[in-house]
Amino acid sequence: MNTPTIFGICPPEKERVLTTTKTGKTREKWVRRYRAARPEDDNSAEKLPEWEMLDVVPSERIPDGNKTTEPHRYGMPLWRDMFSSRQLLCHSTSVEVFREMFNAYRATGALSEVRQAAYGYLVLSLDKTISYNNLMCRWDANREVMAQIFDRHDFSFKWSYAEAH
Repeated sequence: MNTPTIFGICPPEKERVLTTTKTGKTREKWVRRYRAARPEDDNSAEKLPEWEMLDVVPSERIPDGNKTTEPHRYGMPLWRDMFSSRQLLCHSTSVEVFREMFNAYRATGALSEVRQAAYGYLVLSLDKTISYNNLMCRWDANREVMAQIFDRHDFSFKWSYAEAH
């Protein structure tokens, strides 16, 4: 399984497995295979200082509260600590590209109402991506899908997390 990926888990590959039933018939079954993240998959956020200066990275402190104590207890005082370096790199790049596109149209005066609405939908899709791609997401093994950060009404700590590709 040498599928390249910039995230932690390669896209699932299906493998054909032949099994024998109790009656002796041969049955074809497809099984999903995944691989774990390796050190070479990790991307460091080399642009972090620039992104912090441009307010691309969420560097604010997580406020103290009843439902926000979990991240504090596990050494995550800032919102950006909710992401691995790969996730932070990808999300910050998305924000950077979005801002460049939006500002280019705004500078030329070509930002019509339809284009503004399209950018609004794009922001919502980026937000949904972030909800499913952070350290607090978990893998739902029953459904073989990721559960987003808000599948519960708190920031419960996950000892292992899932990443989307």
